[in-house]
Amino acid sequence: MRRLLLAAFAFFTLASAALAFSGFAPYDKAKFDSLVQSGAPVIAHVHATWCSTCKRQETILNDMLKDPRYSKIQAVRVDYDKDTEFQKANKVTSRATILVFKGGKEVSRLALDTDPAHIKRTVDSAL
Repeated sequence: MRRLLLAAFAFFTLASAALAFSGFAPYDKAKFDSLVQSGAPVIAHVHATWCSTCKRQETILNDMLKDPRYSKIQAVRVDYDKDTEFQKANKVTSRATILVFKGGKEVSRLALDTDPAHIKRTVDSAL
C-alpha cells in the first residue's frame, strides 16, 4: 500500500510539473509588447521549423521551463520566416536566437548555441 501511495504521489508531482509549462505561445506583436512593458520575464525564441539547431534549443527550453522555479517566465516563439518585423526591431541576425527580457528591457541573448549550460545561464538571467 505504501509503495502504491508513493507511486501515485510521484506521478501527480511529475504531472503537475509538466502542466506548469504549456509551451511557447506564437509571437503576436501587441501581446509581446504588453508582456515586455509589464516588466514580466519573457523569453523570445527565434525559431524556424526547418532548423535543427532551433529544434534542439526548443527541446532544452521546454524541459528547462517545466521546472517550477521558471514558472513566472512567459515564453514566445518567433517564426524566423514570417516575423521579420520582430527581427528588425530587436536586431536579430540569425535563427536559433534566444532573447530574454526582464524589467521591460533585453537582459540576455544567445544565438546558434545548443549547450544546455549556456541556455540555462541565459534563461536564468530572467529570474
